[in-house]
Amino acid sequence: MRLTAIQTDDVGQRFSSAATTYDRHADVQERVAADLMRWVGRTPLGQESSPDRILEIGCGTGRLTVRLAGRFATSQLTAIDLSAAMVNVARQKLPPDHSAALIPSDLRDFDAPPFDLVTSASAIHWILPIDNAFAAADRLTIPGGRVVMAWMIEGTLGELHNARLRMVPEKPPQSALPAWPQCLDAIERTGWTIHRADQRTYPTRHRSAMHLLRAIHDQGLTGGPFSRAQTPLSRGELAAVMRDYQQRHGHDDDTVSASYVVGFVDATKPA
Repeated sequence: MRLTAIQTDDVGQRFSSAATTYDRHADVQERVAADLMRWVGRTPLGQESSPDRILEIGCGTGRLTVRLAGRFATSQLTAIDLSAAMVNVARQKLPPDHSAALIPSDLRDFDAPPFDLVTSASAIHWILPIDNAFAAADRLTIPGGRVVMAWMIEGTLGELHNARLRMVPEKPPQSALPAWPQCLDAIERTGWTIHRADQRTYPTRHRSAMHLLRAIHDQGLTGGPFSRAQTPLSRGELAAVMRDYQQRHGHDDDTVSASYVVGFVDATKPA
């Protein structure tokens, strides 16, 4: 299997640089992890989930990892992330007596016996095309195993993307987040049986358009293929985008709104 389009070294470097600042602004990721954990904790039939072996893909700073370790204390939990710095932050959040294995690893190179449950929160959208993310999860899931994941989809930070296209249309981002129908089609091609699927919008407020930009920078989200153009925006162009954003999405108290759109899927691999 070959993961394409995303330069994994660049992704790893950006998230490693953001490891110490990521949690300051990751409110949406916290909410997504909490919502996903409710799906993970119970099967589609409403029964309590009890997997023997769990893999978390893209554990980041451990927001879902901590929940998995607490909820499934007797399960064998493995969590991987491309960024060693992020893994170190996640490891520090776990109690000293935890048995989870946190491993810095490129998903392309990760090799292990397949797992009963494969899960991921706010991570797999970095793998494009999205089919490759699902193929990776499928490779690491036992026949009859369960896959429960949430990831950012088209519409995330749509206000910012639209402001950019209005003000600097000649410099669009190199890539776009996958659309929800595209994701569902990719899952169908993988062959999984979908039990639950949902897309949710998470609204946020920021002190200003510039504070929003700083927040996503501190999360390692700027500079990647979803924001980088072939030619970088000049300071003047960026200032024009920020003015447009503040005007269109600002409130009386000067705060601005921003939206994240997340897809959730609970599926099983054919036995």
